[in-house]
Amino acid sequence: MKSDKTIYFFVLVFAFLVLGGFYLIFDKISGLETEVKNVELNYQLASKNSTAETPTISVTSTPETAGNPPVQNPSAESASTDITIPTGIIFTASSSPTLQPQTPVTITIESVIKKSDGSIVVQMKTFTSQATSYSAIDPKTFIQYVSLDSENQDPANASPIFASMPPKSVNTGTVIFYANPDKTVIILQMGRGDNPTFYEFNFTKKTYRETVVG
Repeated sequence: MKSDKTIYFFVLVFAFLVLGGFYLIFDKISGLETEVKNVELNYQLASKNSTAETPTISVTSTPETAGNPPVQNPSAESASTDITIPTGIIFTASSSPTLQPQTPVTITIESVIKKSDGSIVVQMKTFTSQATSYSAIDPKTFIQYVSLDSENQDPANASPIFASMPPKSVNTGTVIFYANPDKTVIILQMGRGDNPTFYEFNFTKKTYRETVVG
């Protein structure tokens, strides 16, 4: 009987030892699972932080300029080569007989322009303050390009406005002559009859003066 109790005691002790062993093993396993979860959680947090802290790199492409040279300001050579001489020449001429009645017309020469092709452009205004109806003027009757080598030259072209001007009006237009582009000094005759007036235009100095021809 005593032997049975001893065996029962050892079995009970062994059972407690086994249970205690299982408890320790289970506790270790639970601890390991907790550590694994902590490691995973730390890894996830680290991944999120690294993504949030990574700076955004903005890539700006710079256009190549090797084949596209920068735009340059127009050179002085491309600028206008017209030479303008402002004037204050005023005289009176009779209107053309094509429109009756004839009337005195006051003419103001505002400027004379020399272009690179040799064209001489005379800018002028006409005042028909004494006219009672439409009138006209014929520029060749009161302005000429004086040639010292041959005959004087009449205007090659004139603004159409001078062919029909309203009464008591101011009309602006041009007359054009063609000269040698190399000439830097020209003479224009203003007025006809026995007492015309001659003006010399110097495009190098950009000046003009009354002069005598003959």
